[in-house]
Amino acid sequence: MNIKIKQDAFDKLHTEFKNISFNETEENNIEEARKKFVSYFNKNKLKSLSKDEYFQGRGKKIGCFTYELEWATKNLGGIGGGSVYKFGYEKDFNSIKSLLLDLLDFKDNIDSFYDSEGNLTKNSLRIINESKNIKGLKSGRSLTGKFLRLYYPNTFIQIFNHQELFLKQILNDYSADSIGLELFLKNNFLLLAVKNKLYKVLSEDEQQHLSNFTFMKLLYKTFSITAEEEKINTDFNEDKDDQIDALEVQHYQTLIHRNRKKLFPNFNYYDEDYQNEHDGHFNALEAGIVDFLFLDEKNNLIV
Repeated sequence: MNIKIKQDAFDKLHTEFKNISFNETEENNIEEARKKFVSYFNKNKLKSLSKDEYFQGRGKKIGCFTYELEWATKNLGGIGGGSVYKFGYEKDFNSIKSLLLDLLDFKDNIDSFYDSEGNLTKNSLRIINESKNIKGLKSGRSLTGKFLRLYYPNTFIQIFNHQELFLKQILNDYSADSIGLELFLKNNFLLLAVKNKLYKVLSEDEQQHLSNFTFMKLLYKTFSITAEEEKINTDFNEDKDDQIDALEVQHYQTLIHRNRKKLFPNFNYYDEDYQNEHDGHFNALEAGIVDFLFLDEKNNLIV
């Protein structure tokens, strides 16, 4: 694939790389956290995963797949925010597990996901089609995107919602010609191609430092993302059904959440960490989404 990089953007990347700091300890710590996650959630563990071990909000944090994917491994790439349905619906649990197991069929090299021209392999197309049938996972950025980053660190750069925003600033005539996991995979290849172009102009000593982690840091250091650009980008790429789910509560949820201490001074959230990140929502999957779940001063549940 012949990509056309804007010369001024490439020059910025090259210049900023000269000034970037390399923190080997930080990178090693991140790699250890990644290894810990994939070692625990190995293929056998995923096969036997129960709903309580998958879905957040059932009282389990350590050993809860989606909680650890989102929060315990936050330094491996943040995927916070968005609808609570971004990890799928309970009725699709078996399909979700099947997809996760199929995602483990690859090898951690570019050829496993892309052919020599940068086109998606048959296996890549297979998991794309599989993900399209699972509501909540169509965006390809939360569950599948970070899963691929964790299990295939040499092939995937830990950038999720901002792929297009960077590529628009780097490439001539960039356009998003697909959606969901397909777009995520295609964008990842383009970012890898840019990284490879940069690699070729670096000295041998500099090349040793150009990991996927360093390239991610370099992109954020070099290119700015405005709040308006991010909003437009998110609105354009989220699955329409998931947008509706999020918007149904957005108009009142945030306001009450921000003022909850004044409104309910004697109440605390049932799960402070999770609910503070979701404007008070609690995901009680059997019953659906609880707008607010509190504990009073006697530890009684208040809905």
